[in-house]
Amino acid sequence: MHIDRLVFSSLLLLAMTLMLCMPVIPLHGIYEPEVAVTNVDLVIHSGLGCFYNSNVSHLVVFDIWTNTPQKVTVFVALYDMSSDTPTLINGKTVELELKEGVNRFMEWISVCITKFTPVRALVKIVKWECDTDPRNNALMSEQRVLRPFADFQVFALWRPKETKQSWTLLPGDTIEIDVGGVIPINTTVIPLKLEYYVKAKNLTLNTFTDIVRNVEWIRVSSPGTVWRNFTVVVPWTSKLVVGASIHHELDDDGLNNNVSITIPIDPNIVLTVVRYPSLAVEGDVVSVVVHLKSNVEAEEDASAWINVEDISTNTLIKHIDVMLEPEKDVELVFTAPKNPPGNTVAIHTLRISVVGYDSYQEDSEQIITLTVLSRQSNIELQTQLMFMALIVALLAIVMALISLVLVLRRHR
Repeated sequence: MHIDRLVFSSLLLLAMTLMLCMPVIPLHGIYEPEVAVTNVDLVIHSGLGCFYNSNVSHLVVFDIWTNTPQKVTVFVALYDMSSDTPTLINGKTVELELKEGVNRFMEWISVCITKFTPVRALVKIVKWECDTDPRNNALMSEQRVLRPFADFQVFALWRPKETKQSWTLLPGDTIEIDVGGVIPINTTVIPLKLEYYVKAKNLTLNTFTDIVRNVEWIRVSSPGTVWRNFTVVVPWTSKLVVGASIHHELDDDGLNNNVSITIPIDPNIVLTVVRYPSLAVEGDVVSVVVHLKSNVEAEEDASAWINVEDISTNTLIKHIDVMLEPEKDVELVFTAPKNPPGNTVAIHTLRISVVGYDSYQEDSEQIITLTVLSRQSNIELQTQLMFMALIVALLAIVMALISLVLVLRRHR
């Protein structure tokens, strides 16, 4: 009995399934022609609403279903959803031919939007051949946001501020650096990254080292230009490099996001006298040590010569060639100059100077004074010194004898 009931139930289920699977033919009384928009999707291109104030096209993909092949007229458009009442941005009407079933179409809609705007695409069948229910003839896409074209830019400027000479830029001078960033959109939600630096060439290591480096995250509520202005004292180097970069997630043109400027520093050689004697004898060997500091690079013209001149007699005493380095000591060995005839003692003014690839002469020389004894006066002086020493010795002996005599008398 249970088996018969199971068989009957199975047959009844099979019969119902067959009835549901039977196709509805047009001649049947319940068949009615129908057409409907079943899907709309707005495919945006990077979210851009414009490109340098020119139109940008966005793709509307939509599906139309029909159970009867026919031709329809469709209105495809984009609407601004910023307010309660949607506003038409742009649209067009197209003629489409439908086959039975689902038909997929794609249409481009061109717009030029210069601010952040929420939009939706509308697809509406406005004319058809066969339809009994027009309530499903229109459909809108999900909301998307279109944004204006954003071109973030950065640039750097510099100018001398305090210089030793108006026509040169030397170590120790002061320059002003101005870094500017163009911000075309609001950055309060997504901040802008601004980075800038100043590097100086290390002449000893032949590398560049930072003397200024800053990174900022900037939030502004309206478009404009931000400036960062600062001064830099030029270090002892041959060149500076000023660089800046700007970065934002919505930037559409990365070609102007980086800038680099090389500032050449004019050559400068500084001479400083480190050690020298104050007294010498005619014809004796004199040693003077000078310190040279230079920002001249080896590949340019790193040679120079040092002169020792006797200003008193207008005579060149010493001349040597040297190879420049960032810093070095040089020993100058020369013969003490002769005194003018008849002068047993004379003070000679010596000018020690360096000549080379140098744009600033004020620190390239120093003046020293050297007291020179003539050879004859030196002999006389030595004789006098010996005579004085002898007198002092005799006086010491006499005083010692007197003291001894006095001591002996007291003991008697």
